[in-house]
Amino acid sequence: MNKKEKQNRGGFLGKGLFRLLSIVLILFFLVTAGLGIGRIRERITEDRYSYYEEADYLRNLRNEKYQDLLDMTLDDSGAHRVYEGDIPQCRAIGMYYDAALLCHAYEKAGSAEKAAFQKKRMERFAAQAGDYQEYIEKIDALISSYE
Repeated sequence: MNKKEKQNRGGFLGKGLFRLLSIVLILFFLVTAGLGIGRIRERITEDRYSYYEEADYLRNLRNEKYQDLLDMTLDDSGAHRVYEGDIPQCRAIGMYYDAALLCHAYEKAGSAEKAAFQKKRMERFAAQAGDYQEYIEKIDALISSYE
């Protein structure tokens, strides 16, 4: 076999098979990349935090763990999150606790304007507490006991 025959041995069949495999591999890569991009978009748009259940909120409320309730409220926030049952009232109490702490701190520091702003927040969240007004009173008693 001479040199020229060796080069042409694969001929058209070899080149055609190479082209076919190249096209299949390119299509496979494009499909895989497209699916990967779709998964990444899903992950970006979905909420990053797991949701707490109503029982979690109520447990912290009944145990008077207001800081834990506030932490849950802040952690359990999502753009498309729908709060059902007693969760909105529990969240309002958590936010009331936050506003009450800040109000107390600003009053102690002599910042009347900032304390007044927190008082307005307290009033707004107290109105959202619904059937759990007793916890608003307990938070007020707790905060007033701080020196």
